[in-house]
Amino acid sequence: MPNALVFTALVPKLFGVPILLDVHDLMPELADIVFEKKATILKKTLFIEEKLSFLFASHIMTVSFPVKRLLGKRSKYDFFVVHNSPYQLPLKRKAEGGTHKIVFHGNIHERYGLQRIIEPLKNIRKSNTDFCLEIHGKGPYVDTLTKLIAPLDFVNFHGGFTPEQVPTILEEATLGIVMNFPNHSNDFALPVKMLEYIANHVPVICPKLPVLEEYFSDESVFFFDNDHDLESVLTLAIENKELRKLKAEKAFEQYKDISWENEKHHYLKYVESCSKY
Repeated sequence: MPNALVFTALVPKLFGVPILLDVHDLMPELADIVFEKKATILKKTLFIEEKLSFLFASHIMTVSFPVKRLLGKRSKYDFFVVHNSPYQLPLKRKAEGGTHKIVFHGNIHERYGLQRIIEPLKNIRKSNTDFCLEIHGKGPYVDTLTKLIAPLDFVNFHGGFTPEQVPTILEEATLGIVMNFPNHSNDFALPVKMLEYIANHVPVICPKLPVLEEYFSDESVFFFDNDHDLESVLTLAIENKELRKLKAEKAFEQYKDISWENEKHHYLKYVESCSKY
């Protein structure tokens, strides 16, 4: 973001160089969530910015088929899809120890809903103490989150991390979590952290959001419908090792089609075709 960065390529465009715009985020939808009722004028402005950016670009790509369909409803352009899949070196997962590690790694924003998991885990802790929550990341919601977890001895907050540290973070993970609230922005987000979990055979618990259901089935991840059934789904995921293994294997099979090993070939062919414009 923003899409308007495409205009920095004005000089090359004047010399006939094709311009490829990568639409990674839906800016009007995101503004609607971040600024809520104050976003009316901004959102209208961002729709105009989006339209002008698309008009300027020679080619446009985006990150998933749901996003492509949405953008296609409000513009006449053809969008090429390259999924934002992680480049993942082979990771040798360590055998699970006595304490199950529930892992979150990523940006910490209120809209990503990490706080949703605190109360369910506190309740589960009353009968099961064989787990801990490992949080890696930074963001504007960190101060509020650290206050929430301060009294909890089963939560470890590690702060920010680099991409190179991701394999170390995931090598002992029992369960990876995605807690996004349903909204106009998250409904179209396919989180990279979720793909990193799946690429490394870490079972995932996540909400039933439209884009997640499109790519992964009930057999491949631990879906929860809302906060009311989150505790029961967490309990099932923590206590059932065989089911975790089966879901991780199924998720990896479904992920293969959009893995970077496949996507990089589609991307290179697309860039080559753009250069012949």
